[in-house]
Amino acid sequence: MPSIPDEKRLSELEAKWLNGTITEEEKREYARWYNEGQDLPVRIPEDLATSEDNHRQRILQSINRRRGRTVPATVRLYRVAAVAATLILLIAGFYLYYKRDTHHSLELVQAPASKQPHDIAPGKTRATLTLSNGKTILLDPVSNGVLGHDSGVSISNTDSVLTYRGDSESKSLAYNTLSTAKGEQYSVTLSDGTRVWLNAASSLRFPIQFPGKERKVEVVGEAYFEVARNPSKPFYVASGNMKVRVLGTSFNINAYDNELMVRTTLLEGSVSINDRIRLSPNQQSRVERDGSIKVIRDIDVDEAVAWKNGAFSFNNADITIVMRQLERWYDIEVVYEGNKPADLFYGGISRGSSLMEVLKILQASKVHFRLEGKKLIVFT
Repeated sequence: MPSIPDEKRLSELEAKWLNGTITEEEKREYARWYNEGQDLPVRIPEDLATSEDNHRQRILQSINRRRGRTVPATVRLYRVAAVAATLILLIAGFYLYYKRDTHHSLELVQAPASKQPHDIAPGKTRATLTLSNGKTILLDPVSNGVLGHDSGVSISNTDSVLTYRGDSESKSLAYNTLSTAKGEQYSVTLSDGTRVWLNAASSLRFPIQFPGKERKVEVVGEAYFEVARNPSKPFYVASGNMKVRVLGTSFNINAYDNELMVRTTLLEGSVSINDRIRLSPNQQSRVERDGSIKVIRDIDVDEAVAWKNGAFSFNNADITIVMRQLERWYDIEVVYEGNKPADLFYGGISRGSSLMEVLKILQASKVHFRLEGKKLIVFT
């Protein structure tokens, strides 16, 4: 009889489910725990029950009973819904629930099995590299190997990761720019070992090497950083009217022009914002266009970096927030017909889904869509 993981192990597996780092063996371990002694006709990874509502309730009831917890209903809904969602992810691939006004309503929706006749594919791993002499190189998963040299530095591309290597530091600054269009994303390892992931419709301007006493890069759009630690040479990220100073840490910057503010979310380490605010892990700074700064504590960091892990993640997101993400990833134009829907969305959807698959899920909230070429009309 397979052993049932202890509470700590179950929490670890749940966290890995939600942040996208769970392995195939850990998926099977979690499935064995769920199925072990299961007295309800709901097991994973079997097909959905005939009644999705009945299926959902069985999962929620089962998890409540198996975990043996007594928590307030509102807390249990959020926590258990997250666990149940991972089970639905294993079975159906996607989950989403939404809130209309102040009334909470849980909806878990199975994605359609096939694409519609008129559909738009998800974004791709692709980018454009601009060298210091102005030459451009198109990057994609098949452009492996050494791409060339710039100011004595070797530039290579392996498994969609751009890497810079040089034997010695130059005394002069030479910059490259990595940029993605809508529907593209890419990553780069800088010459100091710092790893940067670039989201759609974004750009990263960076020195080929980092001479001097500091390291500076510039970001437009959204990027996730894992900065190589070097206490003697601090790392700076500039974006608009915001400057982030770090020594070695992991954080995400969302600085799109069409967003209301610049968000910096810290996962590990410590950063300072405009030399005024210092963030601790699980905190987010929000820099308004007028330069004012607000710090949000106990932020959902998984939501902030979901794009890097291959998912859309929504937490109390209105329709405009959802649509801006779809616009960037599917390279579409969104137009609203009549009043904008008042729904607030929660949950996650794979970024590997086609646009029509995503819209099928969102329509569970009674929001309707019409796709005309690359223009998406939203109406109620």
